[in-house]
Amino acid sequence: MAAQDTASRDVLGTGEPNLTEIIRVAVPERSIRADLRAVSIVWRRELIRFRSDRLRAVTSLVQPVLFLFVLGTGLSRLAARGMPPGVDFKTFIYPGVLAMSVLFTAIFSAASIVWDREFGFLREMLVAPVRRWPS
Repeated sequence: MAAQDTASRDVLGTGEPNLTEIIRVAVPERSIRADLRAVSIVWRRELIRFRSDRLRAVTSLVQPVLFLFVLGTGLSRLAARGMPPGVDFKTFIYPGVLAMSVLFTAIFSAASIVWDREFGFLREMLVAPVRRWPS
């Protein structure tokens, strides 16, 4: 503790902190534009990470198609007995497939946040000079 205190003291040994070494930080003014810029930067970072992970991109595109066309076509005969007349099974499962796609995207995003926390990037985002929502 004492070593840290002496490291931040003036070179002349006066016991006062050297004010010329204090770094000034320019905080952007609070506006919707600054908030949207912060969201845009985080969104762009996630898109870059998504683009670099080819397996994640392929599975997020193939999974809904697989559920909708392969399972929808394969299970349509089995489900035809319980379906109302005039309703196609693919039309019936489409909202569920859409919800599952959104759910898996949310899970991968949550895993990304845990990954960022593990490596310290989340702490840097939390101390960024932007407004917290909805304050």
